[in-house]
Amino acid sequence: MVGKKGFTLIEILAVIAILFLLTSVAVPMVVNIIKNAKTDVCRSNSLELERKYNEYLYMQETIHTEIRFLEYKEQFFDEICPSGGEITFRDGRVICSVHVEGDGSDEVGDSGVPFL
Repeated sequence: MVGKKGFTLIEILAVIAILFLLTSVAVPMVVNIIKNAKTDVCRSNSLELERKYNEYLYMQETIHTEIRFLEYKEQFFDEICPSGGEITFRDGRVICSVHVEGDGSDEVGDSGVPFL
């Protein structure tokens, strides 16, 4: 084997096995990071909409109606939930049908902000 260069079948299989193991760990982590980012964006947008809509109701000296909320949301906010959840307003809170607080995904305080 003097003067012959190249990889053996065992070496190539070992590299493929290592790459498979790294990929099987990395892909779920990336998917989880993307899911968490979408949840964070939705909660942040929902809190902003909630704050501004409640301020709007106060400044206009009016009460909440579904039609008023939908008109306000469409006028001032393009997309609240990046996952396409339905946004509603109940009991003074903006709620997403996909990212419901208390779903056990993480601990959330009274303000809707995760504990550090």
